[in-house]
Amino acid sequence: MFVGFVVVVFVFVVVFFVCFWVFVLLFLFVFFVVGFFCLLGGVLLLVVVLGVVVVVGGGGGWGVG
Repeated sequence: MFVGFVVVVFVFVVVFFVCFWVFVLLFLFVFFVVGFFCLLGGVLLLVVVLGVVVVVGGGGGWGVG
């Protein structure tokens, strides 16, 4: 009976730790991927906005000049 209890507790602890670490790693991976794509999206948006500003501003300037 005691051995069975120890085995159950051991299995529970192992499963808990495995699930905990899988959850932590998944969370870190998702956080990293989301952060990376947000950074990439922000940079692309900045480049597009700067490009539009340069084209519109420069084009207007050339048109006037």
